[in-house]
Amino acid sequence: MSRRTPVTVLSGFLGSGKTTLLNHVLANREGRRVAVIVNDMSEINIDAALVAGQGSLDRTEERLIELTNGCICCTLREDLLDSVGELAKSGRFDTILIESTGISEPMPVAATFDWTFEDGTSLSDHAQLDTMVTVVDAAGFLRELATGDQLAERDLAAAEEDERTISDLLVDQVEFAGLLVVNKTDLVTAEQLARLDAVLRRLNPAARLLHTRQGVVDLAEVLDTGRYDPITAAQAPGWAQELAGGHTPETEEYGIRSVAFRASRPFHPARLMAALSDWDGVLRSKGFCHIATRPDVLAVWSQAGPNLTLEPGQLLDSPQGRQELVFIGVASTSTNRAAAWSRRCSPTRSSRPARCTGARWRTAAGVGPRRPARARLMTGPSTADPAASEAVFAPAEQALLDALPVAGVVADVGPGSGTSTLRLAERADRVYAVDNDEAMLTMVRERAEQAGLGDRVRTVLHDLDEGPVPLPEPVSLIWSGACVHHALSWQDVVSGLAGLLAPGGVLALGEGGLPARCLPWDVGVGRPGLEARLDAAHNEWFTAWFDSRPDVVREARGWPDLLRSAGLEHVTSRSVLLDLPASLSADVREVVLAELAARVGRAQPFLTQDDRAAWNSVLDQASPVWLGNRDDLALLTARTVHIGTRRGAHG
Repeated sequence: MSRRTPVTVLSGFLGSGKTTLLNHVLANREGRRVAVIVNDMSEINIDAALVAGQGSLDRTEERLIELTNGCICCTLREDLLDSVGELAKSGRFDTILIESTGISEPMPVAATFDWTFEDGTSLSDHAQLDTMVTVVDAAGFLRELATGDQLAERDLAAAEEDERTISDLLVDQVEFAGLLVVNKTDLVTAEQLARLDAVLRRLNPAARLLHTRQGVVDLAEVLDTGRYDPITAAQAPGWAQELAGGHTPETEEYGIRSVAFRASRPFHPARLMAALSDWDGVLRSKGFCHIATRPDVLAVWSQAGPNLTLEPGQLLDSPQGRQELVFIGVASTSTNRAAAWSRRCSPTRSSRPARCTGARWRTAAGVGPRRPARARLMTGPSTADPAASEAVFAPAEQALLDALPVAGVVADVGPGSGTSTLRLAERADRVYAVDNDEAMLTMVRERAEQAGLGDRVRTVLHDLDEGPVPLPEPVSLIWSGACVHHALSWQDVVSGLAGLLAPGGVLALGEGGLPARCLPWDVGVGRPGLEARLDAAHNEWFTAWFDSRPDVVREARGWPDLLRSAGLEHVTSRSVLLDLPASLSADVREVVLAELAARVGRAQPFLTQDDRAAWNSVLDQASPVWLGNRDDLALLTARTVHIGTRRGAHG
C-alpha cells in the first residue's frame, strides 16, 4: 500500500494565533510540500511565494452537514471531504494542514477519517490523521472560559440553531488535542502561565504542551509527528481519567485540582440549583448523576466555565440514585476544603432528596469576576436562600411556636437554617437540632453562636429513616417543621419521635396547611387558574417521587390519626394564616418568585405544554410579562401544626 498522506488539524478559538502559526509553518517548510486547507482566505495572509511550486492552498466553504447522531457541527463541511481526498490522492504533497475556523470542534474532523462511504472507500485509504493541534491564547483563555457567553451573543454562531457557549467550545478544543500550543506567552506573567498550564493539564493530561510566542514552533512538533492515536483519542480526557482513578486527588498544582464525587442517593433539584450559586472557580465538570424528580432517568452532567447542562442520558428499568462526577477547578488554600465540599454535596443517607450546598472554590487570579452558573436543568430553577425564605414565613411559625409549652430540654427535628432552633433556644434550657445534613447543622451552630445562644444548642446528625433519634435524654417538646412527610414510613417516624418524649411531653408536627397563593386568578398569560393547576401538578410530582423509592409505605391516614396510633393523647390541630397583601416588599417578592420557579421546575413533567410555556414566559426576567414587574403579587398561605401529648407518669 502506498504511503498515506499525513494530515494535521489546527484548531483554536478566534484570536488564539492559529493563522500566525500557520504562516510560520509555511514560511519555514524546510523543503516539505505542504497543502493547506482553510475556510476563509481573508483570515490568513499567505504570500504567493509561500505556496508557489511546493505548496497548495485550498479554500473550503462553510457548508453544514448533519452527523448521524443529529448533531450540527461547523467543522464538518461537505467540501472538506472532497478537498482532503483529492489532495491526498494526487500524491503531490508530503503533508496536509487543515486550519479550522475559530468556532470549530476538532473531534468531528477526526471522525471523518473513519467514515466509510457508500462505495466502500474512506478518507483513510489515502490520508492519515497525524496530529491534532489546538492553539491556546495564554492571555485570554481563562477569561473567555469564565464569561459563559454564547457564540450567538457575539454573532459567531455557525447556524441559527447553534446554541453552543464559548466555554463549551474552548473545553472541547482542548480536550481532544494531542498537542496544546500555548501562544502569546509574552503577554502573561510566569505565575499566570503556570496556572494556565495546570488547568490545561487537568483538562487533557495526555496532550503534549508547548509554549510559543508569535506562533513560532518547531515544525517537527506539528507536522508528520505520528502522534495521533485513534484508540487513545477514543478514550476520555482528563475528567474520565479522574473517574478511573488516574491520579491522586489530593495532589495540587498551582492551585488547580480535581475532585471526584460518587454517591448513591439522588440530588434534590432545587437544592442542587441553589448550590450552583456558589460555583466560582469550577472550570470543568462532567459525569452522570440522578435527579430525584426524574427517578427513571440517568442524567449526563457537562459543565464548562459558568455553563452547566443536565440532559437525559439513559432510561432506567428501575429507579436508582447514582452520581459519578469529577470537578476541575481552582481549589481553596485549605486541603480540607475539598473534603468539606464532598460532605456538603453528598446526598443524604436518607431516601429524601439530598441537600447539596455547593462547592467552595475560589476564583482564579486574573480570571476576573464570574457569572453565576447558568444551568439548563431537567428540573428547573433554584429556590430562594433558605434563611431568606424562612424569614418570610417566620410570623406564621412564630405564632405556632408561641402556643407550645417550650421549657427545659426540647428538640427541633428538621431545623432548616436554624430559625426555629433559635426561637426555641430563647425559651428552653437546651435544644437538640436534628438533621441528616451536616451542612445545615453547621449553619444552625453558626447562627446560634452569632445570636449568643451557642451554649444552649446541640446538633445531632441523624436520618429519620434509620430509626429513633439518638438523643442523650428525654425531651419535653419535639418540634418538627415540614420534615416527616419525606420519610419512608410516616407512622414509624412519628412513633419513634413519640418515644423520645418525657412523660407529659408534647410532639408538634408542622405538616399540612394550605399552599401559597401569590397570583391573581388570571395573569393575562395562558388560561386563568395557572397557579391552581401548578399546585395540582406539584402534588403529582411529589406523589411520583414518593412512590418511586423502594420500601416506601403509603399512608392514607391523616397526621392526627398517626399521633394517636403512636400512643399520644389530647391530639389537636391548629392553623395560622399568613396574609401579606400587595404590594410586597422587595425581599418578600424575591422569595415568592424563587419559590414559584422552584415549584414550576419540579412540576414541569406534569404541566401541560401550554402551562409550561406560560410559566416560562412569566418567570423570564427578559419577558414583558415577567411577574417581577407586577404590583399585585401577594402571599396568602396557612401553616398547620398537629399536637399530641405523651401520658404522664401516673396517667
